Amino acid sequence: ILIIVLFTLGISQFLTGALSLRALVNDREGFQASQRANQSVAAFTDAWIMMNQTRIAVGTMIQNMMMGNADKEAMQSLLQMAKERIASSESRYKAYQAIPASPGVDAVLTKKLEDSYIVYQKLLSDIVNSLAGGLAGAAMKLHEGAAPLNVAMQENYLAWREAQTQVADNGLRDNHRAFQEMLWLLGAISLLVVLVIVLS
Repeated sequence: ILIIVLFTLGISQFLTGALSLRALVNDREGFQASQRANQSVAAFTDAWIMMNQTRIAVGTMIQNMMMGNADKEAMQSLLQMAKERIASSESRYKAYQAIPASPGVDAVLTKKLEDSYIVYQKLLSDIVNSLAGGLAGAAMKLHEGAAPLNVAMQENYLAWREAQTQVADNGLRDNHRAFQEMLWLLGAISLLVVLVIVLS
């Protein structure tokens, strides 16, 4: 009888350890997937915000020029702001690229978003360079294409962000499910041990 009890306890310890390891692995994988998704969204959103701030700065400059309110000091300040924002956007985009891809996110969605970013970012950079070079006419013409590119990027961003959110939610849900399964199995093993002791 003692041998049976000890054997059962040994088996239960082994199963408990195996279940705990499985839960830890699932927890780590789910956490990593959720973390990557959140980091990707945060980094890309920061880059996009900086681009839109660039667009606001250059848009204000162009509007002032069209209305004849091109105060030199104010225009230089806006130009400097635009340069800083577009540089910040590039830096934040590189930070986004350094984050590993989220598992489960459609690569086509990611490519569409990144392609739209590259086109939009190049346009804004060209506008800033034109303004810095005193090419007001070229800057105004380029600026006409900013709004459509921003709209296209917004559509791609929303679809991509939804996919990232789904990955993050799935990671959290997998963690919870693994934890619940471990609790049920541990409870069943504990009950089995008690039954063996009682019956012996």
